[in-house]
Amino acid sequence: GGVLAHTIIGVNFDELTGSVQYLILDPHFVGAEDIKTISEKGWIGWKDIKFWKEDSFYNLCCPMRPKGY
Repeated sequence: GGVLAHTIIGVNFDELTGSVQYLILDPHFVGAEDIKTISEKGWIGWKDIKFWKEDSFYNLCCPMRPKGY
């Protein structure tokens, strides 16, 4: 989406409606670990698919699971 970066730290899938929401964290946050400030200022929040632009390119980094899982 340009020069932006987002970290997906959670996914909520509703089996009844098929809707999906993503818990997005802005990795550029610098400050005290105060969840109230972080959430109220928009550094973290639940977003739907419309959060990302359809005409933009996004890189997706998926960590690999350790062997044995």
